[in-house]
Amino acid sequence: MNRAGFYNFDLETVDRPRLRELQDERLHALLREIGDNQFYQEKFHIAGIPIEEIGTLEELKKIPFTTKSDLIAEQQTHPPYGRLLTYPITRYRYLHYIPTHKIARYKRGLGRMAALLGICL
Repeated sequence: MNRAGFYNFDLETVDRPRLRELQDERLHALLREIGDNQFYQEKFHIAGIPIEEIGTLEELKKIPFTTKSDLIAEQQTHPPYGRLLTYPITRYRYLHYIPTHKIARYKRGLGRMAALLGICL
């Protein structure tokens, strides 16, 4: 924490228009990250939405939801991880085992992803 109890003073006190710009930039970065992910490519394709068409936070409404049952079905259809890995397996560090025999992996550099998601949503 820095000035007056803020984690990131400059970011947390930015004016509304600049905050929206930052959110849109980070949304673009996140969508670029998942652009090569087969699972999400298919999801967007079925919904008839090109990933590159999502340009602003308002357009997030177009994005189809991903449910737990979607993830389970994906892993059962394409074991063991489904087509959920965005990166080569060597870029993942942690394995999270769920007692129902479902598996999820976490990408190295979670801080970056948390920053992307935190400012986007």
